[in-house]
Amino acid sequence: RAVHKFVLEGREAFEASYGRCEHKGTTSAGKAEREVMRQAGKTPLAGKDYDRYAMAGTVIRLNPNIADAFTGGMPEVSVFWEEEVDGEIVRQKARFDYLKVRAISDLKTHDPMDGTSFEASCHRVLKTRAHAIQAQSYLQARSKLAEFVADGAVYGDHDAEWLRKVAASPECAFVFCFWASKGPPLTWG
Repeated sequence: RAVHKFVLEGREAFEASYGRCEHKGTTSAGKAEREVMRQAGKTPLAGKDYDRYAMAGTVIRLNPNIADAFTGGMPEVSVFWEEEVDGEIVRQKARFDYLKVRAISDLKTHDPMDGTSFEASCHRVLKTRAHAIQAQSYLQARSKLAEFVADGAVYGDHDAEWLRKVAASPECAFVFCFWASKGPPLTWG
């Protein structure tokens, strides 16, 4: 969640939501430190975790191959719809990590496989974890936006003009962006 916050909403949002702890949580100083953070509305993180998440967010946002995947759009957009399956109504939902006019970007945490490159490891995960099903479902949700915008079935805070542009764009790519949850701060999309 912390890396998502950093990548999708920026460093400022990350720093407003999370605090870096200097002391172990089992010590009096650590307990007091965490309580002060909670009272300030922040989630306390161990220093090493805070640093790793901030580094991962920075590396993802600076990677020239995937940095644009998380700019010029809106984070965490949800779509809900119903469809008939075998004569029954089935409720569907999708929550895009990042929606752009012509793309959906999805940030994935990945524990790299030993003995292979990070890219090859990501390819294996795409094949073995059926991420193509997620992509297809999200693209189906994206195809519903024109209908929802036309019907006024859009709720919550949103930029109506921007959403009309999204809905009017018939083409959309689905982009997976991976970051390594351990080891060097590797990214691939």
